[in-house]
Amino acid sequence: MEYKYSLIVSQCYHQHHQFIVKMTPNFLEKARNLVADLKKYKGSQYHWLGDVGNTNKLIRRYNYNGSEGDIYIINSDSILKLLEEVKEYCGYEERGIAYFEDSVEVAEHLEKHHDFNKVKDIVSKYFQIL
Repeated sequence: MEYKYSLIVSQCYHQHHQFIVKMTPNFLEKARNLVADLKKYKGSQYHWLGDVGNTNKLIRRYNYNGSEGDIYIINSDSILKLLEEVKEYCGYEERGIAYFEDSVEVAEHLEKHHDFNKVKDIVSKYFQIL
């Protein structure tokens, strides 16, 4: 299968910032740099990049699971298929909101380490957001 689009999900606590982007010829290199930058912004002290750092092969899904939050990269030939994934992650976020909504500590952490606009700036540094 030839992938044309990718869903990038940055998760921290209950928040899931999601972006559908166009695939590029040097996708893996850009994806590695994206994961490294997102991890740094989210406060990671580790150099491990998860699945995207362990392969030179283009596959359907890459996961980075860290204590500062997860990063998922899901590839597809169809935007419609990725929108189904978006709906799934929205459901995770809705269920998590009830658990974290009263936590001032979580709200402050998200404001500092998972601001939507800052995550979007990092993603757009490497990929064209659709």
